[in-house]
Amino acid sequence: MANKVRLGEWITEGWNLLKAQWQTWTAMTIVFFIPVAVVIGIEQIVSFKMQKPFGSSASLVDFVRTFSQSMTLSILTSFIVAIVNAFFLGGIYRAAFKQMRGEDISVADIFSGMDLYIKILVAALLINAIQLLGTFLCYFPGLIAQGLMMLTIPLIVQKNMEPLDAIKESFNTTKSEWLMFTVLIVVTSLLAAAGVILCVVGIFFTYPLLFLITAVAYRDIYEPESRPMSRVDELYSKHCRVCGASIPVNAAFCDKCGAGQV
Repeated sequence: MANKVRLGEWITEGWNLLKAQWQTWTAMTIVFFIPVAVVIGIEQIVSFKMQKPFGSSASLVDFVRTFSQSMTLSILTSFIVAIVNAFFLGGIYRAAFKQMRGEDISVADIFSGMDLYIKILVAALLINAIQLLGTFLCYFPGLIAQGLMMLTIPLIVQKNMEPLDAIKESFNTTKSEWLMFTVLIVVTSLLAAAGVILCVVGIFFTYPLLFLITAVAYRDIYEPESRPMSRVDELYSKHCRVCGASIPVNAAFCDKCGAGQV
């Protein structure tokens, strides 16, 4: 299993996958964001009603109380969003893997992961809690945690792993390259959010990159035999006679399963 980060390759392939079926991915993103927008809208209304004008008579106690209420509301909202998003994450990743296999995808695919809802929900809540704790510790630990756990949901989708096992597996896979995986999640998140610049609604086009690039990374690490071969690969690679993984043309043993090639 190779866990070296191929930043440029993964981003390029994710972008190409998005371009190939951008209408479907845009529609799925809209479906994904509708309940999130409702939750955030409710949060804003509640937050507005909770706020009280600070006059000259306002005390430090009033300020601390209002700040505490706002922080509590924000944390509660982030967990509610995680609960809502878990309905769709399994289907979104299944659509990504389906497209990488060369199959057509549809908006209905976003609902195809409901059988994994509980596992994804538990994993998402655990990840949110860990990231939140890391964010409070000078923010950067939260980013590192994101990078270390970015393969958790794809592991649940592809291997039907239990939440804690998937988190541990993602951590063990990424820890040797933790800095590059942190860079990857930061760059991917920036690309996903770049659509905001395009009159805000562009987010519906760019946000799928967050899932597509992660899915590509998962495939290259855990399923390298299904990686599309470039012309150079075709000339200088061969397939393992046992597991089918792509290996150097002169390799005597398979890097993935260890089978002899002679």
